Amino acid sequence: MKILLLNPPFMDKYSKSSRSPAVTKSGTIYFPLWLSYAAGVLDKAGYELKIIDAPAKCLSKEDTLKQIKDFRPALVVIDTSTPSINSDLAFTKSIKESLPAIKTCLVGTHVSACVEEILPQNSSYVDFAARHEYDYTLRELADKMSDSGKLKEVKGISYVENGAVINNPDREYIHNLDELPFVSEVYKKYLDIKDYFYAHVSYPTVSIFSSRGCPSKCFYCMYSQVMFGKSYRKRSAKSLYDECAYITKNFPEVKERVYVTIPDMMIR
Repeated sequence: MKILLLNPPFMDKYSKSSRSPAVTKSGTIYFPLWLSYAAGVLDKAGYELKIIDAPAKCLSKEDTLKQIKDFRPALVVIDTSTPSINSDLAFTKSIKESLPAIKTCLVGTHVSACVEEILPQNSSYVDFAARHEYDYTLRELADKMSDSGKLKEVKGISYVENGAVINNPDREYIHNLDELPFVSEVYKKYLDIKDYFYAHVSYPTVSIFSSRGCPSKCFYCMYSQVMFGKSYRKRSAKSLYDECAYITKNFPEVKERVYVTIPDMMIR
């Protein structure tokens, strides 16, 4: 089965994965981090994938839709954010109108926080929402979405049935982050690292995460509040070392080796 992971067109160089999504004066644009981590899980499960990051590639809506039609996926996963949500929904509707057989699934911060607002009025073209940390949710959804009777088994999804929003139980957060595939392998296979730029480090950059979750309660941080919870989970030193070694070998254009922030890590 083919699965397309999409950061839909909005504004060129719109950095959706930033803590405060925006088009910045510095030109900073983050990797599609969470789509990429989920892609690693789906790739390992044997699904045929494509990632389209329309803002990073400055793709028009027409060009993006053409790529989707050419790939003809069974499932399109659409990332969302609050500033772009109206555009995200409009483009999801365009996908469904062009390819009615495709199943669509919204992910990301906005839909996780506002699923009860999003699904009822858009259910004609939004089939599912995968809430919060969705790496394993998408894999299970892909495994079971052809059998509507099994949808109730998929933790972490929401959908509309008989006019009512069904919110399946939340999925447990991933405890052992070492079991996730290296996101840098996803970048190597599906993206061009030169499309991404961080104003505070050297170019080009490879961005990875060493942990998820945060016990702090910063009201402005959507990741602890909405996506990954307040339980701090970290990768092992060996896992991080092995990924750094992979990056060194497979991205020779990345000259400087390690820039560390806590609790996250960026390789440059």
